[in-house]
Amino acid sequence: MIKNLKKRLIQLRKSDSNLNMIVIVIAVVMIWRGVRWILDTFLFPNYPLVSYIVSLGLGIVILLLDNQKLDELSHH
Repeated sequence: MIKNLKKRLIQLRKSDSNLNMIVIVIAVVMIWRGVRWILDTFLFPNYPLVSYIVSLGLGIVILLLDNQKLDELSHH
């Protein structure tokens, strides 16, 4: 079953780039939803504003530590 799914995804990638982009966007949103749920549940669950501020700060620190530039993200 996994091999068939992998083959279908490879065929999809080759055949229709717009549909492939939609699949990628959906996957990114699903990951974002999962990460957001985890953060909402475990990172200051009774203080949402504090949780949002800490999440934003951690995200910025991670990008700075990883030496990522926003321009590099658009090229991948």
